Amino acid sequence: MKILREDLKKTDFSDITTGEGMRPLHPGVFLREIIEEFALSQARLADMVGVSPMRISHVMNGTRSITAELALKFGELFGQTPEYWL
Repeated sequence: MKILREDLKKTDFSDITTGEGMRPLHPGVFLREIIEEFALSQARLADMVGVSPMRISHVMNGTRSITAELALKFGELFGQTPEYWL
């Protein structure tokens, strides 16, 4: 499939550039990707950051938010800013 330059001029990209109409992703989505990349289990990650495996599970499933404390721990562990997680 080819995308022609003239077709791009007719396409509305406003929702992509502004983020309007896009639902924010829960941080658990990013956490799942990262632990898969590092081949970590939920239990191992929980041990590394000092929380229960159940808490990690809840975050990954989107039923619990990430606290500022957990954002600090994830940021330090994965080399990111805490704001990335909040």
